[in-house]
Amino acid sequence: MRYRKSPMTSNDTSRAEQEKPVQVLRRQLLKRLLSENFPDGARFYSVREVAQWPSATPHLAQRALQMLCREGYLESIPKKGLFVRQTAKLPPAPAIEWRTLVVLIPPGASRRALNSLMPIFTGGIDSLAWRMEFVNIPEDYCRQGGFPFAESVIARRPASVIWLFPDPADMLMVRYMVASGIAVVTYNRDFTSTGAIGVIADVQDAVHQMFDELWKLKKRRFAVISVDRPSPSINQFRQTATRLVHEHGLGADFRDLLLPHHESDEPTPEMLRRIAQLMDSPDRPDAILCAEQYSLWGVELWLSQHRDVRIPEDLALASFDRVERHHTVRLLPNIPCAEMDHSRMLQVAMGMIEQQLAGRRVDPKLAVVPALMIRKGSPAAQRP
Repeated sequence: MRYRKSPMTSNDTSRAEQEKPVQVLRRQLLKRLLSENFPDGARFYSVREVAQWPSATPHLAQRALQMLCREGYLESIPKKGLFVRQTAKLPPAPAIEWRTLVVLIPPGASRRALNSLMPIFTGGIDSLAWRMEFVNIPEDYCRQGGFPFAESVIARRPASVIWLFPDPADMLMVRYMVASGIAVVTYNRDFTSTGAIGVIADVQDAVHQMFDELWKLKKRRFAVISVDRPSPSINQFRQTATRLVHEHGLGADFRDLLLPHHESDEPTPEMLRRIAQLMDSPDRPDAILCAEQYSLWGVELWLSQHRDVRIPEDLALASFDRVERHHTVRLLPNIPCAEMDHSRMLQVAMGMIEQQLAGRRVDPKLAVVPALMIRKGSPAAQRP
């Protein structure tokens, strides 16, 4: 593909002066790529020459080539090579202060969850001026109020920090980082009061869609199951489901079951006992909305012991799943599920970070991203 855009010459300094800080940084980065990787100036590079370049050089990155082509410095000629323009007239590239983005991984996060998130973070940032660092939050990070841990993060001198799913007890640490001049992003709506940017999934819309699907199956005895972990998303899920049930006049048979949360995030004997107590009652529900994956896992374990229960004829299920567990019991037919659109959430977060670092006011500091509606489960024929 060819890009027909006239290149910017070295004399065009007024244009750079009128650009926003982020655009100036981007143009400086382009000049640096050109001056470091094309020292011979304007000339044609054949496909054979390109193939001999070391694979670690920045200009071989597809994103860098696309940026240079869009700006008109390069022209990619299919099956022939690259034509470089104007590099000999470019002034020396200024030094660029690479910005660091620190991603804080919460303690106890499963390896499968991290494996699913890493490609999104490593491939989801368009700007080449960002350097990413992943930090595993230690188990004892709350000691002494959490300030030693916050200081260790600040010592890395990041421009921004993404803290995945912080707990309410982390409020002071987030406020401390924001006061230190760091743009902090949390996947939690409650932390915007500290000055942090909040990016959340649209749980309310997801619950509406899941409820509608179960309603179409003519289910009328609803139950909501969730763990009692302090989470704004779980609370919103339960509140929305409760409101929808009462709006449809089904409040008499509605059950709201809270399961004890365990640090291992695995169904405990007490969780399974409460689920069995709900399902073995004479007026057991015929539709269950699970607010997170652990509740669904517990229901699946109960179903593995009651193979006479048909899905969705006898029991319809829906769930809000963040990450699919590798050891989830796979006995279910396809059921409606929703999950966070991590790729879109990261894009929105980076956009808000760029605005804040450019000196523009980010208002509101909360972004709501639509959840992904998916189907989870194996074909019903596989269930003996």
